[in-house]
Amino acid sequence: MRGILEYNSYRKQLLTDLLASFTYIPGTVVHCGYGSLDARIPADGAENPGPRPERLREQKRAFFAKASYLWRL
Repeated sequence: MRGILEYNSYRKQLLTDLLASFTYIPGTVVHCGYGSLDARIPADGAENPGPRPERLREQKRAFFAKASYLWRL
């Protein structure tokens, strides 16, 4: 199991990645994972003056799976 959180303060984005791996024998492995991109946005819109609280909103997400097998002759 592996998890990565990365915050980009310039773009105000949070990147989340989770990865699970299983190795049956050396060279044979199965990976399953999830990734999402969250961006900071104003909570109440642009029409209200003054400081506005910000919150994260999910922009993109993806699931993936990969399997590899080592063939030996």
